[in-house]
Amino acid sequence: MRRHALTQLCAAIFIVLTFVLGFAFVFATGASAQVQDGGNETDADQQPAERIDQNTVIHDYGYNEERGTAWVVIESDRLQSITVTDGGGLLAGGTVDQETVTVKPDERTRLSVSATETDGYVALSIATDQTLYGLPIEIPDPMFTSDPGWDTVRLVAIGSGVGVLVAVVLDVWRRKRGGRNGVYRIA
Repeated sequence: MRRHALTQLCAAIFIVLTFVLGFAFVFATGASAQVQDGGNETDADQQPAERIDQNTVIHDYGYNEERGTAWVVIESDRLQSITVTDGGGLLAGGTVDQETVTVKPDERTRLSVSATETDGYVALSIATDQTLYGLPIEIPDPMFTSDPGWDTVRLVAIGSGVGVLVAVVLDVWRRKRGGRNGVYRIA
């Protein structure tokens, strides 16, 4: 009986050491990896330029969750006034935030406006002299902001290791106590 308990204790120590070394390895390699993060700002994946009308082009757009602002980078072939309006605010009703800027020819201009989130989207309304253009911007779910990579694999490995460790410790504890908690023979 004593030899069986010693074997279980050695197995538990081996599992704990394996978990600790694995945990240290995961965090050592994770600390050396360089992760570039621009905050909670959502880009439109650097899509090719989107033409609004014959004179105006959208080069980039996105949403900054921390500030609650949507932005757009616009270029025009001629001098013109462009108004950007919070399209989500139109759905909410009331006063809607807008910004009007005079864009110079062949110069990229970034316009920002407070944005109202509606059903996982923010929308901008872009008005030029010739066109009223709607630009929906999808806000990604924070849980799935990027493709799974090594960071996800590490988290799954750590979670699995903790689960196995807890199961082994509980099994050893149950066996040590005899597995008969509160069960008595009457007759």
